Amino acid sequence: GVATTYYLIDNAPTQSCLTAPYNPYAASGTCENPVYKGPFALSEGVHSLYYMSVDWLNNYETGISTMIYADGTKPITSLKAGNTAYADGETAYINEGDSITVTAVDPVSNGVASGVKFTGLLIDRTLESCGAIGEPNPAYPAGTCENPIYGGPFTLSAGTHTVYYMSQDNVGNEEEMKSANIAVEPMILFNGIARLPTSIQWNWTLKTGATAYQVFSSSGGAISPILTENTTYYIQAELMPNARYSNFLKAYGDRVYESGISEAVTFANTPEAIEVFDFGQNASLVIG
Repeated sequence: GVATTYYLIDNAPTQSCLTAPYNPYAASGTCENPVYKGPFALSEGVHSLYYMSVDWLNNYETGISTMIYADGTKPITSLKAGNTAYADGETAYINEGDSITVTAVDPVSNGVASGVKFTGLLIDRTLESCGAIGEPNPAYPAGTCENPIYGGPFTLSAGTHTVYYMSQDNVGNEEEMKSANIAVEPMILFNGIARLPTSIQWNWTLKTGATAYQVFSSSGGAISPILTENTTYYIQAELMPNARYSNFLKAYGDRVYESGISEAVTFANTPEAIEVFDFGQNASLVIG
């Protein structure tokens, strides 16, 4: 049977160390007190461990050396809504269709980082309301009690939402739960309708609280001047026939709201008549 197990922490098993006089009052794992008595903890950092055992017949095991990387630092998770990063507890104001991204890092501390194991996510529900959470089920949407794991950028429906998020690293260091309140504005309906081979009419629905509007090219640059708060269309003229144009709308108010990008193609030739019936994101035309 095993008589004694010896170990050294951050001490090389040199001849002088192995033959040092035994002192039971010295710190465990040192040259003076290498006798193993039970589980021990290590401070954060990189450590060397040497260990071996001897049986009651004085048969000595060949010593084994290994390196131990002790990580005591929690991951750090951040949230970005649209193009803006928000701190824990802040309120984000975004447009419907804007992506929400959660990013986690396990910072290097004292030369060690075990890496992020997972990032937890709950949307409009708390840990308390979920109760006991079992193995995540990917058949359910991310952010639900059945699948509380973040899997990538996501969007939210119009309205007010609360997002809870946290991360755990590969050795079990767990971050405290964070949250963000996210107010999602309904998307502005915006579309383009060709009028002539050289012009397109861009139409939109009015945005509550907006005091001005402006049409922009998706490639950059303003297409229209700043338009008054009751304006619902703008005619872009002097265009090339049978050409595709891609624009979006900015609505100015207490902040800037943006529509999605809409495309329209100018006519190759002047049509005999144009009738527009059914205004909306996908307006209908009768050309004859």
